[in-house]
Amino acid sequence: YFRRNPDLAPSLRGFRKTEVRGLTDLGFRFFIIQIAVLILFTTDKIIITQLFGPSAVTGYDVAYKLFGIVAIVQSIILGPLWSAYTEAHEQGDMEWIRSTLKKMNSLVVPLVPAILALVLLGPWIIRVWIGRDLGIDTLLLWTMGLFAFVRAWNDIYAVLLNGLGQINLQMKIAVVQSVMNIPLSIFLGKIIGVSGVLLATVISLSIFAIAGPLQTFSLLREEKLP
Repeated sequence: YFRRNPDLAPSLRGFRKTEVRGLTDLGFRFFIIQIAVLILFTTDKIIITQLFGPSAVTGYDVAYKLFGIVAIVQSIILGPLWSAYTEAHEQGDMEWIRSTLKKMNSLVVPLVPAILALVLLGPWIIRVWIGRDLGIDTLLLWTMGLFAFVRAWNDIYAVLLNGLGQINLQMKIAVVQSVMNIPLSIFLGKIIGVSGVLLATVISLSIFAIAGPLQTFSLLREEKLP
């Protein structure tokens, strides 16, 4: 392949010391975001285990997997857009970016009834899927539906901002979310129960649900991004 495309072959002659800092700095910020998101999405099970015992995790985990269908479908749609946004930005095609964002926002319309269907049919789906009734609390299903919606909304703007390389605000918010989520989960868990632990995650995610669109619309008001 490299013999046929010598311009693409790695070479020390193509090394530019001045580019190192920009690449490593961006990579480090993405790394911080990934660590923060990992903490945000993986601590709930640990907290539930500590507060209510391992048996309480079963219903939570099954419901989480059920509503994970929303995230899977959305990732299939949003996945290719990351690089597409980057390419459009480099070409200065802001109109395409704005148009695509509008289309992604319009997906929220069918998303709401789909999530409602999962909430209402959740007990029946889980009974057919698992083969028995796990007695999952209705409040947990509604909270899980809210979680799926907020996460889907956030992903629309996170993919766009990632593609444009505008991640400073996202990194700061991700750190704040990961720090506040644990004590808030413990507090709400003791008051509400398992649903309270998840509700704390929803509240944490809501910070970016507001700040992400505000930053995006502020950037898109400019004729050309920096």
